Amino acid sequence: MVTMQAGLIYFALVFVAGALVSVVRDVVLAPNIGLRLAELVEYPLLFLVIMGSANWTIHRFGLKGQRGPRAVMGSVAFLLAVTIGALLVLLIRGQSLVEYAANRHPLTGAVYLMMLGLVAAMPLLVGRRPPPV
Repeated sequence: MVTMQAGLIYFALVFVAGALVSVVRDVVLAPNIGLRLAELVEYPLLFLVIMGSANWTIHRFGLKGQRGPRAVMGSVAFLLAVTIGALLVLLIRGQSLVEYAANRHPLTGAVYLMMLGLVAAMPLLVGRRPPPV
C-alpha cells in the first residue's frame, strides 16, 4: 500500500509541476520563441522535476535501496500519467488519441514519449542519496 501511495504522490508532484511549467511555456515562452522551441526549453525543466520528485518521494516513503517497490512506484506514476494525459486530450482538446498523435511534431512528440519513459524509470535511477534540505 505504501508503494502505491508513493506512486500516486510522485505522479501528483510531476503532474502539478508539469502543468505549471506548461502554463509558463504557453503564456510566456511560446508567443516569444514559438511553440516547438518553447516545448524543447520546457523538457529539461521537466527532467529536473521528475528527478527531484522521484528522489524526494523515495526518501519520504522509505523506499531507498528497495528496487522492487521503486519499480512499482514508477509504474504507478507512469500509468497515471498516461491515463490522465489521455483523458485530458479527449476532454479538453476534444481530440481522439490518434488525432493527437498525428498532430504532434515528430521531435517534440518523441521527446514527450521519452519523458513519459523517464517517469517510469527515474525511481530506479535515483534515490541512493538523501535529497537536499
